[in-house]
Amino acid sequence: MKPAVLGRAVLDIVQLCLMWVAVIFGVTSIGIAGYEGWFLHRAVAATGTIVSMDVREDVGDGGTVVTYVPVFTFTTQGREVAVHSNAGGKEDAYRIGQTVAVRYLASDPEHAQIESFGQTWGLSLGFLIAAGACGVLWGAMRVKRGAREFPVYLFSPQRAIAL
Repeated sequence: MKPAVLGRAVLDIVQLCLMWVAVIFGVTSIGIAGYEGWFLHRAVAATGTIVSMDVREDVGDGGTVVTYVPVFTFTTQGREVAVHSNAGGKEDAYRIGQTVAVRYLASDPEHAQIESFGQTWGLSLGFLIAAGACGVLWGAMRVKRGAREFPVYLFSPQRAIAL
């Protein structure tokens, strides 16, 4: 295979991967948003109190990332329920003793979350932004390369040999 053809094949594979990653992230975003919509539709509102902040440290190549995860309590059906939040943030995002709006499932009070945009929609929005970024890169590559059809030789070894 000629070097120019090989380089074109590699770029075509990168394009194909970007397209599929964009699709997968987009579908994941829709799925998470659908779940959150389901949860909010069935959830009961309550008032909770931040009782502590769990500190989570993730050590990676770029250093240590510290995330503060609030632990909150609320009362339902005469009993107090304590829940570790499903999302964390900066140290000053919440303070101990702070009152927060909470949503929980009446059938499973331990399944609760703080009612905020980031805690409710943050994960879905993150996947949507990643899908959009991959889609933009894929589109830019197609425009730069003349937006030709997807190469058949990616799926047909006989065609690759003919090139």
